[in-house]
Amino acid sequence: MSDHFNQLSNSINEKILQEIESLNLPLLQKHHVRLLLHCVQVFRDIAVQKDNNPVITDQDLRLWCELESSKFEDKAFSDLLFEQMSLARNKLEFFSNEINKNLLDLNISDLAQLTKENTELENE
Repeated sequence: MSDHFNQLSNSINEKILQEIESLNLPLLQKHHVRLLLHCVQVFRDIAVQKDNNPVITDQDLRLWCELESSKFEDKAFSDLLFEQMSLARNKLEFFSNEINKNLLDLNISDLAQLTKENTELENE
């Protein structure tokens, strides 16, 4: 994993937010980068819990979602969170394969590139 993400630990700090803010992207795309970065960090946390195993299975993700949603005692939220995190994982895995990088090593520049590409595709 990259040193950049190792420094991030568990949260998006002010320095990272400033780095995203400085990107030459529209506000909505910057928000998308923040969301994708949060997802990558969640996947990194899951990998760390699995002794740094970078493969995040549906079972791993389901367990994480259930633990997160247990705070709200809402099964529907757990299912929706799992669905959304699975979609994010699939998108990030596809993109990371395209650029020959491990999903857990994606950085802000990579996520900005993904966001730009998605926006360009949507506008075609």
